Amino acid sequence: MSDMVNSPTHYAGQGKIECIEYIEDHLSPEEYIGYLRGNIAKYNHRWRYKGGLQDLSICGFSARGSLSQCPLDSEG
Repeated sequence: MSDMVNSPTHYAGQGKIECIEYIEDHLSPEEYIGYLRGNIAKYNHRWRYKGGLQDLSICGFSARGSLSQCPLDSEG
C-alpha cells in the first residue's frame, strides 16, 4: 500500500519527480512557502468534513515543509 501523505502515487505520475518537488523547483522560496501555507489552511479547514486524519497528516506534511524553508532565528 502506498503512503498517501508523504508520497501519493497519483502525484508521481510517469515522471521522475513528485509533484511537490516540481512545484518547489518552479516557485521562488517565498511563493513556495505561500503555497504550503495555503495547503495548511485548506487541509486544516476541511479535515472534519472530507479527509479526516489523512487531511490532518497532509496539513502536518505541509507545515514541516514550510518550517524547513524558514531560517531559524537563534534569538527567538
